[in-house]
Amino acid sequence: MVNGIALILALIYGVIAVFQVYLALGFPFGEYALGGFHRILPSHLRIVSLINCIILLLMAVLSLMKGGFLTAPEWLSLQTGLWGMTGFMFINTLVNFFSRSTKEKRVMPPISCLSGILSLILALN
Repeated sequence: MVNGIALILALIYGVIAVFQVYLALGFPFGEYALGGFHRILPSHLRIVSLINCIILLLMAVLSLMKGGFLTAPEWLSLQTGLWGMTGFMFINTLVNFFSRSTKEKRVMPPISCLSGILSLILALN
């Protein structure tokens, strides 16, 4: 069960990371992210999207490590990373829920909440 959840979670994080790259490249999806104030993100928010992409990819790697698809280095506290990832996703859910953007509120809270629940399952196992 953990392997499947880890793989699904890594896939979700990967898809959102690609979405963040599209935002950073200037694709007109800004109404679904970062408050939804800009259809095309300004330069400073494109940088934020790239940072978000890196964080999401790191979380995908943590998920794959937990699922046994990748080997965690000895110095890495995988459990601490999983709990941090879980907290991050639940905070992200709240932030997205209170967005002023209707589009962001419709799409992102369910995705981040599902990710938080799956992260919690990984952290507890």
